[in-house]
Amino acid sequence: MSTVTTVLLLRLRFKLTPPGRRGGLLLAEEAEAVALLPDGAILAIGDAARALLEVQAAGDLADAARTRMVAAGLARASAALPGVVADHARTRAEALASDHDRVRAADGRRGTGPGVLVEAVLPPDVIGLFGVVPAL
Repeated sequence: MSTVTTVLLLRLRFKLTPPGRRGGLLLAEEAEAVALLPDGAILAIGDAARALLEVQAAGDLADAARTRMVAAGLARASAALPGVVADHARTRAEALASDHDRVRAADGRRGTGPGVLVEAVLPPDVIGLFGVVPAL
């Protein structure tokens, strides 16, 4: 890797309203890793983002450089949460709804009404922030 990358470990939460369910919502959660480029664009998601953390460290940063790296990562995360990260959470919500509909269809219940409604709870929780710096 030739550029500084910020890897966020996120807790994505979703509100599910199954068809015919009376009296409330269900909650689903999943952990997801998302790697961000310096411009805030998503570089990798899931296993590909986690793989960036498996590379053996070539050295350690000076305290001042580490402080700058963490500050830059926090700023990048704050900027990405309402944008590209929220978009990713919404895409995951759509995928979960689609998965649920496929299970209902396989079970023979597809024609009984509308599918599950899945809504991403935004913003996702950042439970880890990692800075990946290329070796010099």
